[in-house]
Amino acid sequence: MRKNPKRRGELGEIAFLHRASQEGLRVSRPFGDSEPYDFIVDNGEQRWRVQVKVTDTRHSKNSYSVKAGRRGYAKKGEAVFSPYRPSEIDFLVLHFAPDNLWFILPIDALKGRTSLCFSQRYPNRGPCAPFLERWDLLLGKPRRNAAGV
Repeated sequence: MRKNPKRRGELGEIAFLHRASQEGLRVSRPFGDSEPYDFIVDNGEQRWRVQVKVTDTRHSKNSYSVKAGRRGYAKKGEAVFSPYRPSEIDFLVLHFAPDNLWFILPIDALKGRTSLCFSQRYPNRGPCAPFLERWDLLLGKPRRNAAGV
């Protein structure tokens, strides 16, 4: 049985809260759900507005697809998606639940996209690959390579 999309989103937000806390981030949630972001993340020096998206549904045998925009409705009641703007969020965090993959995308990396597709088999490939497990972006600590640089 397929999960209710609202419930799936709530579970994804709980997973984010847990993981971000494990990473050493302080996480706050705004009252209500009328803001374009789900959380305020505080690393002790900066605060970020973070929108979390989660999927547990494969787009095809080896890929996931996720709506990366803000839902709105056309006159006929059809859902339409608009891109998030830098005035609304700082980061979009994507969680692919079955594989426990996290992508931490700065808003500028979205380049106006409202839908993203990721390879389950090759998560290190594609335009969003540089943002796989990039918790350091929220922490404000640049990641070091294997040589420690």
